[in-house]
Amino acid sequence: DNWEGRLDFQRAESMVRKLAQYVLLMRSEGRSLAGVEQDFEVALGTVPVDDAPDRDAVLRGQVDRLEIDVEGRLVIVDLKTGKRQPGKGELARHPQLGAYQAAVLAGGFDDGPGGQAGPVPGGAVLAQLGTGAKNPAIQQQDPIDQEDNWALDMVKDAASVMGLSLIH
Repeated sequence: DNWEGRLDFQRAESMVRKLAQYVLLMRSEGRSLAGVEQDFEVALGTVPVDDAPDRDAVLRGQVDRLEIDVEGRLVIVDLKTGKRQPGKGELARHPQLGAYQAAVLAGGFDDGPGGQAGPVPGGAVLAQLGTGAKNPAIQQQDPIDQEDNWALDMVKDAASVMGLSLIH
């Protein structure tokens, strides 16, 4: 019970209010909640590793919120409590959101909430709760499709580099 504790409490209270505002906005757009803190693990295929046999790449993670839009697509939501927001130029190819959408395309949520086999991504959202703004800032990344799955390429490149570092 000191001034720092009171500031932390006020900041947390503000983030809870913003989360409530976000939930109302999500519902007004016709989205429904499919899961929270949803774990996933999905095989992405093999990746080449220099001077070694190809290795299997597996992507594991947990999304803060998994929502279903009016078209039945999965929307990944990442709740951010920090004060920094990525710029518009960064958002289109935001690595974390892209990796989550690649997981959707690869079947990482086939057996998850919603019971839908072969779901497709409906995009991804950064819900900024920790900024000084009164309302949550909602930053959306467009859906990724199979033809231009830049995120899968990004994750596989990272897996290849990581596989190389594990061997040497």
